[in-house]
Amino acid sequence: MTTKSKKSEAMKFLDDAIGHKQSFGSMIKALRLSDGVSIQEYAERLGISRQQLSDIEHGTRVISEEKAAGFAAKLGHSGKSFIRQVIEDRLTRQGLKFKVELEVA
Repeated sequence: MTTKSKKSEAMKFLDDAIGHKQSFGSMIKALRLSDGVSIQEYAERLGISRQQLSDIEHGTRVISEEKAAGFAAKLGHSGKSFIRQVIEDRLTRQGLKFKVELEVA
């Protein structure tokens, strides 16, 4: 099994396991914890400060779709799932309950 397929399986597991509406922050935190990595080390991997990562995990900092794609690349995940979650979070904050499906152009 390749690293890429292991990462895809991890994302599917998170989607199924959370049991409530997943946010980008909760997804990042779950991935970090499943990797057994400190918040400081994960922040360094992402190229951001520890405080920025904490804010993202707690939902008090919003990131762009471009930044989400960059995080996905740095962590070895598909940008599609990260971008989808950022868009769904934005819609949820606006009181719009939609599930987003993306296709690579």
